Order: sequence, then C-alpha cells, then structure tokens
Amino acid sequence: MAWVPGPDGTSVRSPDDSPQPTSLTWSIVPGGVAQANDDSRVTDDFTDMHVTGLTTLADYHAMLSGVMDEWASAADITNLGYVAEAGDVAIGPAGLLFETRGPAAAVGHIRFMAFDQDALNGATAYAQATYIPEPGSSVDNTGNLSRAGDVRFRSDANLWDDLLGETYFRHIALHEVGHILGFGHNSVPGSVMHGPYTNWNLGAGDIEGAIFIYGPANAVPEPRALLIAFVGLLGLCCFVRRRRPHRGGNRGEIRSA
Repeated sequence: MAWVPGPDGTSVRSPDDSPQPTSLTWSIVPGGVAQANDDSRVTDDFTDMHVTGLTTLADYHAMLSGVMDEWASAADITNLGYVAEAGDVAIGPAGLLFETRGPAAAVGHIRFMAFDQDALNGATAYAQATYIPEPGSSVDNTGNLSRAGDVRFRSDANLWDDLLGETYFRHIALHEVGHILGFGHNSVPGSVMHGPYTNWNLGAGDIEGAIFIYGPANAVPEPRALLIAFVGLLGLCCFVRRRRPHRGGNRGEIRSA
C-alpha cells in the first residue's frame, strides 16, 4: 500500500523514487451527505458515535487535529489544516479524485465521516479507510480513486462507550490515517498499524516508515532559538567588520544553515 500523495497532494507516485514532501488538508463530512451513486447510504453526524469524553463536534475536531499533527510531526508531512464542509459535496464516486481535493473543492484531502453499519454494507470493523491505489492496478478505477483519502467510522459500533472512549477513538483514527498515508498492517510491537491498536502515539516503527516514505521532518526553530541565532549572527558580523582584511585579501562568506 506504499503509494502515497505526491508533492502538495497533487499526484500519486511511488515512495521508492525519492522522499517527497506532502501537504494535506482534512475535513469532517457533516451528517446527511449521500453517496453519489447510492442515496441510501447517508452519513451520520459525528456526534452520533457518542464517544465517551467527546461531546461536541469541536471535541471530535480537536481529537482529529491532534491525530493529523501526530503524523505530520513524524516526517516531511504538512498538516495544512481543516477545511469546513458545507454538506454539499457527495461521497464518491463523484469524479472528485484525491488530487483535486483541497480548499478550492471545499473538502479536505482526507475526509472523515461516520456511517451506521447498514450504510457500510454490514461491515463489522470500527472504521475503514480507502487508500490511494497504485496507478494501473486492478483497483485503479474511478469509484475507488474518488474515495481515496476517505476514513469511515462506524457510528453504531457501541465500543465507544464501553472500552476506552476517546482514547480508543484516537487510536483507531491514527491507524486509519496510516492507511491513507500508505501503510498496511504489520507485526511491529508498539506500532499503530499493529493490533490491538491501543497506542496513543506513533511507535518507533511508524516513524521510521514515515521517514522512509516521506523523508525526515523539517525542523522549524523555536522563536527563542531564532532570536539567539540572529544575535549571534549580528555579533559575528560586527566582529568581521572590526577585523576587515586588507585590500587584496580573500573575502569570506557567511551562510545560514
């Protein structure tokens, strides 16, 4: 499943080519949105899941935002933030491919949604994700591609009340986003892609895999570090000006890392 979004989420390519920076938006599909080719399959409100500890849509939003940030902190993946859906964009297949999603399309590259079990064709899984298929593969079809990036939670799973509540919801969300990013199931202890899916944070294996596919995360210096660097550079410049070489000498060049 290691076929992932290309630069800026605009293409699909193999991670074996080179590390690739990926910028992703995400959204929560409101209740009452039908599947384009089957209006009997309609999304539920996210709050219908009744996850213990999560009451309002803002609670679910905060939890999923943390999940997106968790993956973004692991490698060169950028969480571009939330796109608010108005409820007028159908669930695929509707010709809306992963690479055409984003703020201009009024949906996120990753769309989180909730369905009851009947709308999921009787599936017993707590959640499903449609990954981005390898170009030219047997699943490379319009129906699948227009759902690539979709994460479907089962609203009537009941486990949300009697197991680990919001904790388990986060575990499963981390796992399903991992599928979207190109990971299959594994047997690595501590990995969110390995059962029983009870990890609050990514494991070492998840991070190593994300770096392999996307490259290392770009470290952004904190404001204090930037200030110290600026003061140091300013002092160095003053020192250089005091000790200017005589005419004809070699001129040094200062470059920032």
